[in-house]
Amino acid sequence: MTGGYLSQAESSNDLPPRVSQRRQASVYDAVAGRVSSSGFRPPLLSRQAHAPSSVPVAPEEALFRRLNAPVRYVENDFYFADERLPADKRLPDSDILKAIHTYASDFYASATLDQGHTDFLSFDETALIALGILLEEAANESLGETGDMIFVEGEEITDPEETFPRSGSLSQGRKRVTAGSGSAPSGDETARLRKNRTKRQRR
Repeated sequence: MTGGYLSQAESSNDLPPRVSQRRQASVYDAVAGRVSSSGFRPPLLSRQAHAPSSVPVAPEEALFRRLNAPVRYVENDFYFADERLPADKRLPDSDILKAIHTYASDFYASATLDQGHTDFLSFDETALIALGILLEEAANESLGETGDMIFVEGEEITDPEETFPRSGSLSQGRKRVTAGSGSAPSGDETARLRKNRTKRQRR
């Protein structure tokens, strides 16, 4: 993705405190979720839930809003030209790159004394793509070939007979003893059974 700029005049009220009024919003600002249809999004404390200025726009929308932007056609949309690359030359997933860029932008904006101005544009284009490739390769190595199966749910069984088709035949071979079918053997019967077993063993 190449850097593009929005040709919009921003008022001082709509700009965050750390954003200069002269600086135009770039595609990278849009990736970080800081650009709306009317320019830079207001600070977090002053955002209204349903205000158009608080809703972020997609990077491609921010890119093609600029002056003299090329016309996009569905048949040959060059913005998504990376989808037509060979399998061994694919770029990292765009959602991963957006998450990395947003995290890095917010981290440097809050962790540095100058709110990340010295690191401006230091993590764009090839550096961002390279880190995205490293993260994807690390994920593939840690998950392995079947690691993604942990996110797959097992098939729900609705018919118990499909799981145990032979349960009926097994129960037919067993005899169920009920309370009224007979009584426990007496002492004489037990002694007779033991004698019969002894005779069989001697034979």
